[in-house]
Order: sequence, then structure tokens, then C-alpha cells
Amino acid sequence: MAFLAAILALALVSGAVAQVTPDEIDAALQRAELGPYQPAEEDWDAIEAAAREEGEVVLYSLSSRHPPVLEIFEQRYGITPVYAGLVTEDQMQRLDAQQRANRPEVDVMFASEAPQVWDFLEQGRLVGYMPRYLEALIPEGMRTPSIKHGTEALTALYNQDTFPEPPITSWWDLTRPEWRGRIQSGDLSGSIYQMFFATFIKYADEMEAEYERVFGEPIQYTQPYENAGYEFMKRILDNRPRRVQSPAEMMDTLGTPGYDGVTLLGTAQIRRVEHLLRVDDDGNLDIPLSTEIGPRWAMLFSHTLVIPASTPNPNAAKLLYRFLLEEDGYAPWSSPGTFPPRIDWDPPAFTPALDLDTVWVGDPSFHDEIAGELLDFFRMYE
Repeated sequence: MAFLAAILALALVSGAVAQVTPDEIDAALQRAELGPYQPAEEDWDAIEAAAREEGEVVLYSLSSRHPPVLEIFEQRYGITPVYAGLVTEDQMQRLDAQQRANRPEVDVMFASEAPQVWDFLEQGRLVGYMPRYLEALIPEGMRTPSIKHGTEALTALYNQDTFPEPPITSWWDLTRPEWRGRIQSGDLSGSIYQMFFATFIKYADEMEAEYERVFGEPIQYTQPYENAGYEFMKRILDNRPRRVQSPAEMMDTLGTPGYDGVTLLGTAQIRRVEHLLRVDDDGNLDIPLSTEIGPRWAMLFSHTLVIPASTPNPNAAKLLYRFLLEEDGYAPWSSPGTFPPRIDWDPPAFTPALDLDTVWVGDPSFHDEIAGELLDFFRMYE
């Protein structure tokens, strides 16, 4: 903190903040052999040897699951890991200050897919590194612009003891009068739910076609935008969702015998209702979600791994990055409802196979573009 304070004080005294120029970014990428300078073939024996010489790797992470994983990494490679538990905003503030002052510190970052992360990736200040040998094992949609490491799907969860068959087959079903007061969610003005609604807005053409399929007539707009995503959002708000801050409380409610509502929440939370996770006599999954909701059954959202162009230990950074995409490094995230990035790994227990064509992938950049407009709309109709 003293280091950051000194940078800010210097900026105030000088009356200007140093800029990170494209030439500086390019030089850093070239030194680290990242981005456009990543070799077509990588020599992992040489990378590991150089990483041992560097001796240290600094990880900024929003996840408390990393420390035990880093112990395994240190035992295996003899490289000292330094862990800093930081939310994404703090990670980005520190990285920005380090790069502006030309005082690099962090080597790998585990962050949310926030707009600033996307901006830094576009500028080359962060890199969505991918070991060459893994390119064939991780679909492009799970590694562009950076790896989707801890991925879950925001969808409609239900109690299948109450509903032997999925209670909805289209998102538009939730706008029907019978669902008024029977939808629960987290804070709909929060970033994940706002990105969820932004996804419907981005894919308004699909939602418009789905409306006509469900109701048999063209959509009629009851709010200012001729966009089916905004119309969906308005009609959901008309049905007065019950907002609950705690995912644990939402899942307790969902698991209560006789619960006849739906819960809008991420699939990683299904681990909290073990009594609803079953396999039937035919070996089919029986879990509290449906992959048959139209036009697509969920929105994917993820945490992501990135390497700063300014990494002071580029080889150790690459080695840790690779380790976190191997089974030992990924193990803490292999739990029900979390989708693995690699196609050669089976989904965790009680987790459906992921077909990227049947889900939307959340777009933080698009959400950022309309965030103010979206919040104004939300406040108008909540």
C-alpha cells in the first residue's frame, strides 16, 4: 500500500499520470515472449528451467481456493509462490500503477471478466496466454479473449420433486401471470444479473423470434425500446421477483419440499442441494435445472486467468498458468455445476455436458456500453 501511495503522491506532485505507451507494451511482450511473440512451438523443459532460475511467481487472485494449490506447485517445482487475495478492481488498480511506474510485480492474475480486464486485453497490457499444446483441447469459445477457468451458467433452477418435468421451456414463460411472485434471484441491479439482462438485449433477435414461437404472434412493446431483451426485462420486473442476497438462502428455499418457484442463479450453487442431485435408473442426470429452455438455456460467466505483459517472471508465470490448467491445479474448481475448460476432461458429477451453441456467453464489453442505460431502465420499472 505504501508503494501505491507513493505513486499516487508522485502523480499529484507532477500534475500528470504516466501513460503506458504501445511501444512499451510491445517491448514487454517481446521480452516475455507473449502475445504476438509467443513461439509457434514451446520448449517446456527450457521454460521450466528458466522458471526455476526466476525462483518466484506472484499471483493476484479473487479466490481463496488458490493457496493449497500453490503449495502443490511449490513442492513440485521448487518455485516460491506469492499469493495476494484481491478482488478484481483492486487487482487492476495495482497492475495499472505498477505498469505506469515501470515497477512490475504481479505475474498471473485470476479475476472476473470485468470490462477493465477486457480493455487491458485489447491494449495488450494483459495477455490471454494459451500453452500451444492446449489449443486443441480448449475450444476457442472457452479461451477468447482469455481462458474461462471457473465457469458456471446463470439459469433457472427448480425443485424437481415439485416439478417432475421442467416447469418452463422458454424464458418468456417466466413473464406469464402465474409466475408473479414465484421467481427468486439475487440483487438484480448487481453486475452478474445486469450482464444477464444485457445478454438478452444483445441477442434481441433471438428473443423476438422465441416470443413469436411461444405466443404465436409478433411481440408488442410495452416500454420505450423496440428490443425484445428490454421487453423481457420489463415483464420479468412486472412479475415482482423476490430478491435474496444470500445464494445459500436461495438454495435452502429451492430445496424445501413443495417449493413451486424458480431461482435465477449460477449452476455452481447446485452443490448446496445434494438431496436434489440424482441419477435415474437409466443413468440420466436428475438435477434442478433444464438445458431445454429456449432460445438458449443459460448465460455463461467465468473467472479468467491472464498474464500481464509486464510480468517480471515470465517463465514462472507460464509454468503456473499451465499448472492451473492441469488436473492438480484445477481440482478445487471441479465441483457440481462448474464447467471445465478442457474437452478431454469429463464434467464434474451432476453437471451436464456443455454445448456452447446452446448457451450465451456473457459479454462484459457490451454490458459496459449499456450499463448506465440498463440501470436507469431497471430503476424505472423495479
